Amino acid sequence: MSKYEQVRTLKLTKARLPHSCDGCGRKIEKGSQYYRESLGLLAKPPGLQLRCYCQDCGKRTNANGM
Repeated sequence: MSKYEQVRTLKLTKARLPHSCDGCGRKIEKGSQYYRESLGLLAKPPGLQLRCYCQDCGKRTNANGM
């Protein structure tokens, strides 16, 4: 486990661009709310991929102790 795994959190955000959920593959429309991973105040290193989740998958992931 890298040091970045410990600081990842989910933030509820309004989509500025269309995305697809990394949990179920559902399309996230522009203007809708979704959960995105964040590292807080840390800068994202070049090789790290931050995921985005629809509201259903984000709530489920957050409840499991992200």
